[in-house]
Amino acid sequence: MQIFEEKGMVSGVVSLGGNVHCFRTKPDNSLWRCGITHPDYPEDTSHLLGVLAVQDKAVITSGGYERFFTDDSGTAYHHIMDMNTGYPAHNGLVSVTIVSMDGTLADGLSTACYVMGETQAIAYWRAHQDSFDMILMTEDGRLLVTEPIADQFESSLPCVIVNREP
Repeated sequence: MQIFEEKGMVSGVVSLGGNVHCFRTKPDNSLWRCGITHPDYPEDTSHLLGVLAVQDKAVITSGGYERFFTDDSGTAYHHIMDMNTGYPAHNGLVSVTIVSMDGTLADGLSTACYVMGETQAIAYWRAHQDSFDMILMTEDGRLLVTEPIADQFESSLPCVIVNREP
């Protein structure tokens, strides 16, 4: 985004799979619309968790549904490791999307919050809510969206709004 700024770009998007960074607004001054992949349908864009409207934000998602292997017993192992166990993280989350002006922060937090699990991720957000927002999908199918971005997120699924205060 710094290069876009330096080169005098009016607007733009950098998309690297689960990492999207939107610069300013679209040329018509409308917000960029970022689709959030549904973990159950990672290759089917007609089944999204939802769509988030943003400007000047990174929207970065982590989940274990695209990079994994299944062993002979049928157990799936994904690439997001829990450093406490040495195994793939299984803390009740299947998808974590972080929204921030800082793409590097969002990239790190999407993985960290995934490993933390729902309760710790929400507590961390509440302590640092000026730096980022998030969208969480739990193993039991709940979709949680932090309060500041709830009005910018559209989904056909029911959403629980995570308030700033517990």
